[in-house]
Amino acid sequence: MPRLAARTGDRVLVTGATGRIGANLSRALLSRGYRIRAIVLPGDPGCRKLDGLGVEIVQADLRDAPAVAEACQGVDAICHLAALMGPDAGDMPVIDYWHLNVDATLHVLEGARLNGHLVKFVFASTDATYPASKPRYIPIDENHPQDPVNLYGLTKVVGERLCRDYLTEFAVPIAIVRYGGVASPDERASGATFRLSAQLQRFRDAKRSHNNYLWANVVDYERPWEYLEPLATGEGDPLIALTDLEGRPWQSHPTDVRDVVQGTILALENEVAVGEVFNILGPAPVSTVEAVRYLAERLGVPWRTAPVPFRQAIEVSTMKARSVLGYRPTVDFFKAVDDGLAMQRGEDIGVVPAKLPNR
Repeated sequence: MPRLAARTGDRVLVTGATGRIGANLSRALLSRGYRIRAIVLPGDPGCRKLDGLGVEIVQADLRDAPAVAEACQGVDAICHLAALMGPDAGDMPVIDYWHLNVDATLHVLEGARLNGHLVKFVFASTDATYPASKPRYIPIDENHPQDPVNLYGLTKVVGERLCRDYLTEFAVPIAIVRYGGVASPDERASGATFRLSAQLQRFRDAKRSHNNYLWANVVDYERPWEYLEPLATGEGDPLIALTDLEGRPWQSHPTDVRDVVQGTILALENEVAVGEVFNILGPAPVSTVEAVRYLAERLGVPWRTAPVPFRQAIEVSTMKARSVLGYRPTVDFFKAVDDGLAMQRGEDIGVVPAKLPNR
């Protein structure tokens, strides 16, 4: 029987190795005795995250099929994390976005097929493949219908289907992990996404682009940002906790990058992961009121609630990953904030920050 799980000493190819997840995954795998090869774009400033680690760097564009196929040779496993998320796409033409997320995945899968002796291919997908902003039921498990509300989610659904086809037709040992709400502690502690200015921009963007998850919630409202504008009094940029008109807080399901790394390694090292898909998210959802109140107390800044006539409440089940892989997420929103503040004080908590300071 062929080996279907990675083990210490294996060479692992990581795409997206300079991202928040990829950099931390690469460091964790190195600490476990793996050898890492990383495909990075030429001139990617994020390569500094990998400095001095002994990572083999291959400079290539994932849209370059021959270069990707060459990089896939001689590795034992592949973690395909690279993708452009919806909000990062800006006004990029759809066809270019498709090339970056779908064609690139096909090229990595084809490289895996040509490799011939791969023990595991882990594909990073997302809870955006579900209609997470308007789920049919919660918590969302892996059997929930995949009906993405944006282009990012659609490209990941296509990527998952490609993975299943390569498993069926070419016996590439695929495992799929669906992440959701991922951030590093320094990002959590900044509170940036809860700022009034950020919320106003998010509501405006939701009417401009379907690559914004929120559009499905505000589709019936012509100018949804106007519900927040009365809070813009010119007195700073307070933190905002969204509620519906009945006072029920919005709810998210945040995930710390360290838990994502744990789940990804479990999928990589477990034979039972082949052919399976797992939700990899944090310990529990959190309400906006709980999150914003805690951030405001820790940062010493003002906060407000903002009632709007719609509500988003997300909760994703990790029961399958817990029972099959032994996944144990440990970093809730509040611990992530505290750890992020420690990072701001210069403490080393063993996490690569999302963005390195300018030299």
